[in-house]
Amino acid sequence: MVVFLALSVVFDAWTDARPGRTARLAAGGAATAAALAAVLLHPAWQTAVANTAHNGVLPLRYTDSPIAMAVLAVLVAGVSLATLRMRVSRIATSNPRSAAFVYALSLFGLAAAGCCLLQDVILFAGYGSPYAVKKYAFSLNTTLFIFLALALAYWGRSWTARRYRRDSFDAPRLAWVLACLTPAVLVLSSTHGAHSLVDVPRLIAVDRFARAYSDLKFEPAPAKGDFAIGVAGIGDVGNAFVSMRSLRQPLDDNSLAVVHGDELPRPEVVRYILTSPGTTWDVAACRKFTAEIGLVWLDAPCVLKSVGHLGGPG
Repeated sequence: MVVFLALSVVFDAWTDARPGRTARLAAGGAATAAALAAVLLHPAWQTAVANTAHNGVLPLRYTDSPIAMAVLAVLVAGVSLATLRMRVSRIATSNPRSAAFVYALSLFGLAAAGCCLLQDVILFAGYGSPYAVKKYAFSLNTTLFIFLALALAYWGRSWTARRYRRDSFDAPRLAWVLACLTPAVLVLSSTHGAHSLVDVPRLIAVDRFARAYSDLKFEPAPAKGDFAIGVAGIGDVGNAFVSMRSLRQPLDDNSLAVVHGDELPRPEVVRYILTSPGTTWDVAACRKFTAEIGLVWLDAPCVLKSVGHLGGPG
């Protein structure tokens, strides 16, 4: 949003020929600088920067790589620039409110695309993670969908005006430019990969049980950790949620392995695992407790000795 504010200040000063352009640019620049300082000085900023190094899970069907995200960002930037050029055209003079919306959407598209490309550059410089880049898919794809909706609206109004011999107060050129997005939007409508269903009541029950049981039965063990692995109905992300929230595990390499459904890289530091009956890790000789809600606690070193690994395909 700070980038969006900066672009708004620059483009407003550039397109507004009234006297006082320098003063408006200075006032807008000061507001942008104040907003940027507020973001950088906020305690959450350092946490957000640190989180970009963790490669989370975000399965995207067609833009699942930094290169593909860069292509998407360039597409959004190109369409945004094309619509931005038409702000001073017929639409701006005959329908100012519609022009203001298109103008704001175009600047937002440029801001989102620019930030995505910058994150790509940072990644190739050795910082951040692919996950940090892929998170821009939400804003970029949403911008494309809104552009397509505008295209249909402008085309429909222009067609209606011609059909009933009325003056068209919208820009037909803009409609045709935005209509070119149709193939891209139809493809990106299946952005996400196959969805893994999460049974929310089940997740809540597992969360409550894990927290209550660990608080009552387990003594603190600073050098050891407890993890949920393979709990039915909540998926890998649900297992990671229970591990980090209910069982209070830090966001480390073992926790990230649970998020991705991979084998834990340091199984020797795991004390107990929570899983569902019948999984690979449910070794009868290693059971510590069986719950009526379909959960079992197991001794992790015992399971590791029997199975050879913790986590991953089970």
